[in-house]
Amino acid sequence: MPFYLPSVAWVSLVSIIATLPFFPGNGWIIARLAEVDFLAVVTPVLAYAGLALTGREFAMFKQTGWKLVIVALLVFTGTFIGSAVVAHVML
Repeated sequence: MPFYLPSVAWVSLVSIIATLPFFPGNGWIIARLAEVDFLAVVTPVLAYAGLALTGREFAMFKQTGWKLVIVALLVFTGTFIGSAVVAHVML
């Protein structure tokens, strides 16, 4: 290809095109995909995304140090509490 695209983007693009209503055989593809457990597919992808750190990201982490850890913990805690509040209100 004349340009670079990560493999995850290629898989997503091909999947989107293959399931469009005008694509030949999309009904069969959609029926097969309905049988796939979404979490079983997404969990390894998310794990890979979490582990795929570059040298630049490690250098950034070394510069920010412990401050980044505190901010990350506060963000995770706030997101969890916010999600719990929304779930409590909606349920």
